Amino acid sequence: MDSFTEVFQDKILSDPLKRSALQAFVFYHGCYWVCRGLYPLISSTYAKLERDKKGYWCSSTISTLHSVVLVILAVLAVREDPQILNSENVFYKSEQARKVESHFVGYLCSDLLLTIYYRVRWNGWVENLVHHLTVLTVWGQFFHYDYGHFFGGMAHFCEITTPFVNQRWFMYESGMSDTRIYFYNGLAMTFLWFVSRIVMYTYLGVVMIQTKDQWFTLQPWQYLSIYFSYTTGFFLQYFWFYKILRGAIKSIRKAGLNKKKKEM
Repeated sequence: MDSFTEVFQDKILSDPLKRSALQAFVFYHGCYWVCRGLYPLISSTYAKLERDKKGYWCSSTISTLHSVVLVILAVLAVREDPQILNSENVFYKSEQARKVESHFVGYLCSDLLLTIYYRVRWNGWVENLVHHLTVLTVWGQFFHYDYGHFFGGMAHFCEITTPFVNQRWFMYESGMSDTRIYFYNGLAMTFLWFVSRIVMYTYLGVVMIQTKDQWFTLQPWQYLSIYFSYTTGFFLQYFWFYKILRGAIKSIRKAGLNKKKKEM
């Protein structure tokens, strides 16, 4: 026990960034359990959900909280250090970027535990598991070895879609799928996903190809894991967008039919 404590203190607590990741993990996991305690008292919709959906509801609440915090931290980091968005230098060093990345890693570890626990009881758990593992593989390198901050910084802004994705599910479970706010939330989600996770994420791939000579100076396991993770993420973003776009088209058609019925 003493040796474990010493190793934990030496390897984790003594490193400010790893300590920051641990603090984020504890914070978000604690918030999850606070939600489990509070929601039965404040939400009749939540009280009617099945046990596993209650877990997903709380997890989605925390992912919304995290996305807002992460985007704010990313904006503040860029304001403090604009060179984070310099796409030409893979090895630009930034303490501000590393702080944001460590925060992201802490949250992902918390959500990963929930994904592993619930597994098949949550829809889309395999895609979520693959996403978290590949992102952790890359972001762990970014904040530990201090490189790749342009890619990390740009990817953080993709989290702007998360509140809209979660809100759509909340409204659906609350019986609000026929409301205007549900319709417009879906359109906003589709648009933001296209801009951030299709256009911007694809652009990141182009930059990775343009800077390949820099990436290839790393150890093979490093650049191979980074390129593999990006490719996996690329297909996941397009796969999820395909599902989102199908839902948006369905909602638009449904809205058109409802309008025709009212005119008749």
